[in-house]
Amino acid sequence: MDTCLVPFRHQTADGAVALKEACWLNGKPYFTRRAIGEWLEYRDGQHGVDDIVQRNPHIRQFSVPLKLRGTDGKNYEHEVYDPIGLQLIVFESRQPKAIQFKVMVAHLVAAFMRGELRPTNTLSVATLQITDGLNAIAAMPWGGRSRAMAELGEASGLSRGTLYRRKKQDPAVAFRPKGKHATPFTPRPADVERRARVEAALDEGNRIAVGTNGAAAAAGDVAPLANQWTKAFDSIDHPSANATRFNFTIAANECNGMVIREFGLLLVDGETTVLFSRKGEKSIEKTDSFAIAGRWTITIN
Repeated sequence: MDTCLVPFRHQTADGAVALKEACWLNGKPYFTRRAIGEWLEYRDGQHGVDDIVQRNPHIRQFSVPLKLRGTDGKNYEHEVYDPIGLQLIVFESRQPKAIQFKVMVAHLVAAFMRGELRPTNTLSVATLQITDGLNAIAAMPWGGRSRAMAELGEASGLSRGTLYRRKKQDPAVAFRPKGKHATPFTPRPADVERRARVEAALDEGNRIAVGTNGAAAAAGDVAPLANQWTKAFDSIDHPSANATRFNFTIAANECNGMVIREFGLLLVDGETTVLFSRKGEKSIEKTDSFAIAGRWTITIN
């Protein structure tokens, strides 16, 4: 099935169940793993929920496949969970917020069973406000866009990944060049694609990867790397207006026994992982006697 994502909010006596990404299928709300994980305040929301479902595979019976459009314009299949699936995930979570949310989710499931949940009727107004916000951000200097996008996400209830996809796909959003020029222009499709993919890397779902293939980097390289090992980036910063720097560490107790011959920068969009950049021809015999600290800078010219 192919549908769109909207924010979800249900007020209970103990607080609001508010998730940034939901969809309505046959009158029933379903929630993405990323939205559930962010609500539970996992540092990497989607992977936090993945770990819960892997430990408790019975939860999958309360999910359905859903096709969402990725930053490359293609449709990818995701798992989304109904209110009972959400309740089971919250009950199995060890996050501090999960204890606080258990009663709220129980009220949500009770409302769902009584047929009281309805889609929001303010979507068209919210969509217009988001489009206006994205156009305002497109007119800003590059150095301030990341913070502005985060603020728009907080105001709209949408994740940054969803906003970046909307920015690329909405024909009402104008792209503008860097610098002082504020006149709208029509970029080449390849430029739009490259810029959207790099901006999407600001989401926390993206990871550093290492592998054992020492071949030189080539245009046809794809994920996963050979014997791939991954972890989330420690931080992301901007050394200049057109550059994004990804900072990572591989601790002394990680990857021991592996001869690291390649590094990859992975962009994670739902269940789809794209190898954005790769470096080969390395040779690091990893042991517990040392850690690795790295910085990876992507510059858009």
